[in-house]
Amino acid sequence: MEGSICGVAPAPSGSCDFDQDVLTLDHGTLSRRELEGHEVSENVSISCTTAQTLKLYIYSANEVDLRADGSLYSELYLNDNVLGTTGFTLDVNSQTEVSVKSRLRTNGTPEAGEFSGSTIMLITVE
Repeated sequence: MEGSICGVAPAPSGSCDFDQDVLTLDHGTLSRRELEGHEVSENVSISCTTAQTLKLYIYSANEVDLRADGSLYSELYLNDNVLGTTGFTLDVNSQTEVSVKSRLRTNGTPEAGEFSGSTIMLITVE
């Protein structure tokens, strides 16, 4: 195009991905007394085509509402670090396992019944 500058695009610096599309952290059946502070965790593998420094975030900041009234929510952690809007930095050579943990928190007295929530984890290459 007229007035444009031609050049060569830089080589790709690599890519990274989780080993699974969906991670389910199931707290199972709990009594009201067991809710506050209950934890479950799962390991996730992150693979990169070249060594990378990554920053991981969750879309909903550092908690996921499990009840619409805010009486029950989950705090999410990656390798025991709170995820959220500031993110968590991780160096990956080719593949690493990380622990994703959910800790239940109550605000008042949640009603009995089923509860669930979801969020999205994002990876950025630094």
